[in-house]
Formats: sequence, structure tokens, C-alpha cells
Amino acid sequence: MRPIGLGRQGIALGPVQSAARIIPGATLGLSLNIAWLAWFIATAALFFLQMSQTLAASIFMAISVAYVMARPGLALQALRGGVTPWIYVTLAVLSVAWSEHSDVSARAAVQIAFTMGAALVMARALPARSTIFIWMSAVLAANAASLLNPQMAWNAGALAMIGIFGSKNQLGLSQAILVMAGAWIFLDRERAWPLRCLALFCAFLGATLMIAARSLDATATLIAALGCALVSFRLDWVPRRWRAIVLFAVVFVVVALLALLLVYANEFGLFGQVLQLSGKDVTLSGRTELWQRAAVMMEQNPILGTGLQAFWVQGNPYAEELWARFAPGRAGYHFHNLWYETGVELGYVGLLAALYTVISTSLEVWRWVIRTPNVASCFFLTYVIFIDMRTFVEVDLFGQYSFNWVLYLVSWAYARRARWPYQRQPQLDR
Repeated sequence: MRPIGLGRQGIALGPVQSAARIIPGATLGLSLNIAWLAWFIATAALFFLQMSQTLAASIFMAISVAYVMARPGLALQALRGGVTPWIYVTLAVLSVAWSEHSDVSARAAVQIAFTMGAALVMARALPARSTIFIWMSAVLAANAASLLNPQMAWNAGALAMIGIFGSKNQLGLSQAILVMAGAWIFLDRERAWPLRCLALFCAFLGATLMIAARSLDATATLIAALGCALVSFRLDWVPRRWRAIVLFAVVFVVVALLALLLVYANEFGLFGQVLQLSGKDVTLSGRTELWQRAAVMMEQNPILGTGLQAFWVQGNPYAEELWARFAPGRAGYHFHNLWYETGVELGYVGLLAALYTVISTSLEVWRWVIRTPNVASCFFLTYVIFIDMRTFVEVDLFGQYSFNWVLYLVSWAYARRARWPYQRQPQLDR
């Protein structure tokens, strides 16, 4: 089989015409180019953010800017791909006008907008299957650093691994991405068998580290999301007119089974034991108290909120009170719920913007899977379902230099591109 490569502009061109354009990876059956290496380094840097925020962000920004300067036309096309990513970002920028800490909001808005732009350019520059391999490789690199520095931390009376990620939740989240990528690359029959073996190893490594991190929320949502996507992978057995109904039914059944499992576990007293094993208590490590406080805070600024990232600021008495109870470090905290976090910062207008972004992205990916249920579309379906379920217990989206915000936007961009006529699709996306 002839190798498939990327042109010097970073766009998939089909069969490689000149070996001088690629760096062959004979042992894994890969063809790498400068664009792939650049975006791999940029992506990997995001996973090292907790080790050195300045260095990691600088690497991500430098590579993104360099690529945009080298390919301004491609970057412009990427930014004009649709309005969905711009809704929240535009509101974030406008919030500077009413923010209680305009300097904080302005800096955050610029950084979030930059992260959005870089994500869209990445999706335009690389085929979907190459991007999946990049994310698997990036998490694997971060895991190597974590295993060399296997830091542990006490959480609700239980010892959990945090590695270089700073918290067990972040470690568990990154491992969930590794399991997803490893599983779908392993199922990709067009990949070389050594790479599929590596992917299988990554999936097992990710699952092992999720257990070490005692990450209950990541584990539960990953199982549900992966189950939905694995069934969707065989939607080509179903007539096209029935695929949407089947996909909806699968998601509904999986979520319902998960809910019933939690109810029965609670009735038989197993829920508390599971929480204890995962390092949580009946308040979900204080989440329920945070949500109650967030609801009260939303009533004070219901329409527009306090401004982008203007609540968790030192000197804010409400934030100081919560820090004193839950995070003495007085930095890097949130309400552990995307909707409460957005409501406090940007009010009901922000909630509408966030809801539009999530629904639009989810529907784009669902349509992609219904039209073309393949490895690439099902990987991104797994990720989108996973993140959508986590919005009620974590804040994974709309953050500057956030690997989740990047991958969510990438999911939207690839699903959007799948609307193009088939003859215009890059060959690696087929």
C-alpha cells in the first residue's frame, strides 16, 4: 500500500509523490512531515502546563504563530469555517466592558481566542486520523514524564496519583483521552500492525493510570462514551434513514443504564463505598456545596455575570471564602460544573453561548457519524459524548491553553469539514 502523506503546506494531498517531502517511519508504517511534528510538539506542550505554565504556553504560542505566518491563507480559511467557535469567544471579549476585573478578563479573552484560532488551524492543517495519533503520542509523552516523577496526593482520605498534571482529575482526564485514541487506532485496519500494537499498549496504560488516579468521573463517563461510539461504529449495517434513531437510542440506553446503576448502588449502600474508593465523599469532594454557592452568586449578576474569569480573583471575598475551605493555595479553582462556572462569569447570556457551542458541536459530530461511521468520526464522537457528560461535574471547556478546549474545537472542525463534497475531502480522512 502506497504511503499517504501531507503536502508542504500541511494539507493532505494523497499518495506521496516525492520521498523528499516526508520523514519515513518504516517500523510503524508512518509518514511524518514538518506540520505533523510541529503540531505534535504544540499539543504535547499543553499536557505539561502544570509543570511550567509559562514555558508550555510559550511553546504552544510560538509554534502556532510560526505556522500561521508560514500558511496565512490556510489560517484564514480555518478561521472562516463557521460561526460556532466565535460565539463564546466574542462574548468573552465583550465581557471586558462590564467585568469586575477588566484586566483579568481582557488577558483571558485574548488567550482563549488565541487557543481557539490555533485549534482551528491545526484541524485545517492535518487529516483527522493524523490528529488522533498526535493526541495519543502527546499523552504518552506526558505519561513518560509522570512515571519518571510519580507524584501522589491525598484526596478525601485516599492516596491518588497526580503525576505532572497537578491533580488526580487532570491525570484521569488525560488518560481517558489516551484510552480513546489507543482503542480507535487499534481498531483502524488501515494502520500498520506495529502501530496498532502500540495503540493497544497505550489503551492499557491509560486504563491502569486512571485506576491509579482514582478518577471515578473520568472512568464512568469514558465507559459510557466508548460504549456508545463502539455501537455507532457499526451504523453502516443500518439503513441510512434509521441511523439517527439508532444512535439516539444507543446513547439514551447507555445513559439510562448508568443512571439506574447509580440508583441501585445508592439503595444498597454501594455508592458511598465507591466514592470512598475513588477519594470522594457524599458531597463529591465539596462539589455540592460549590454548586449551591454558585447558584447564589448567579442571582447577583444574572444577565451578564461578573465577567470572564473575574470571580476567582484574589481579593474577591466570596472567592477567598471558598478558597479557604477547599483550596488554600488561592489559585486554579472552579465550581466543578461548566454551567455554574459559565453562569457566574457570563450570566444567562453566557449560558446560552456555551449551550449553543456544545449543542452545535455535538450535532455536527453526530451528523458526521451518521453519514460516515468510521474510525475518525467515532473517535471524535467518543470524545464529544465524554466531555458533554462531564460538563455537569467538571469545567473542561472554554479555557486558555486547555487541551480539552482545543480537542473539542478540533472535533467541531473535522465534523464541519465532513459536510464538504466527497471529492474535496482529504484522502486521509476517508
